[in-house]
Amino acid sequence: MDPVLDAPLEVAWSYNARAGFGPDAPQSFGEYILISTRQGEVHVIEAATGRRVGAKRFGDAVNGAPVVVDRVLVVPVAAGRSSLVAYNLSRAQVIWRRRGPPIHTGLAAVEEDVILVNIDGVVERVRAADGELVWSHALTDAPRVYARPIVLPDRVIIVDEHGRAVALDLESGAVIWEHLVGGQVYTAPAAGDGRLAVPTTRGQLSVLDLNTGDRLWQFALPDSTVRMATPAVNEKVVVAGASDGFLRKWDAISGALEWVFDGGEALTAAPVLTDSFAYAGSMGRRLLAVRMADGTLAQEIELRGRIKSSMTLQPDGLIVLTEPRYVVRLKEADGV
Repeated sequence: MDPVLDAPLEVAWSYNARAGFGPDAPQSFGEYILISTRQGEVHVIEAATGRRVGAKRFGDAVNGAPVVVDRVLVVPVAAGRSSLVAYNLSRAQVIWRRRGPPIHTGLAAVEEDVILVNIDGVVERVRAADGELVWSHALTDAPRVYARPIVLPDRVIIVDEHGRAVALDLESGAVIWEHLVGGQVYTAPAAGDGRLAVPTTRGQLSVLDLNTGDRLWQFALPDSTVRMATPAVNEKVVVAGASDGFLRKWDAISGALEWVFDGGEALTAAPVLTDSFAYAGSMGRRLLAVRMADGTLAQEIELRGRIKSSMTLQPDGLIVLTEPRYVVRLKEADGV
């Protein structure tokens, strides 16, 4: 069941991170939130109050989300002398660094390790404690990858810029299956309930079987110039925005289009779903609460900047990154 966060919402706090953000959602870490910026900093913010606990610079730019494994913060660096930096949160010190090709995507945690994919299209599993390489797999034709790896119980999913989805064995890095969806992929796919939803730059959304890589269904717009945004997926529905300004909801099993909502401007961030609402951020600085039942607008909130990054849903709030530098927490409006 999806979490409950019912509109109307209101702003609980706003935090100035001093720089812009990559496409990944803020990371929850206990009672704290981790925010990475394109200025190379990671900020630790108290979720309840918006108070800054600390900030540290790890390079010239951090585009993807870091992860925390056993009190070790591992940061992917997109520009700087190191491409991967590990920081012990308990001792407040860097414990190792790795040089290599820049890492523009976020990391994924698995057991005591992290999974990464670098700018040369090489996927690696690395020990968080010491940076030791567990396995490495080079994707065919050294493509760019614009989305963080998706980790499942026995495999990791990578989708490259050419629209090739690859499932690798989590223990060995061996290829389990590959599928070419057709169309370039510049935004992150999403996985849920045995399905992988892959958006493309050609107005297409392909949904694959996570176990086999077979295509379950595909939606294609007549206008092939539209860019589909990162979708949200659960056991019942798939919901995604697009550069044409429309938010769409499909039946997850059949692919039937259930409703279309006109957001008025490009919707490039992944929506967040609850039982009752789809929350979508726009390039026009608005957060939209759309009713899941019928696709009608329940509320819109004007924020301090464009919403390009994925959002994080918490039990009692929604964390939104707005360009050029603000982190905003929304909560259910008091007295409603």
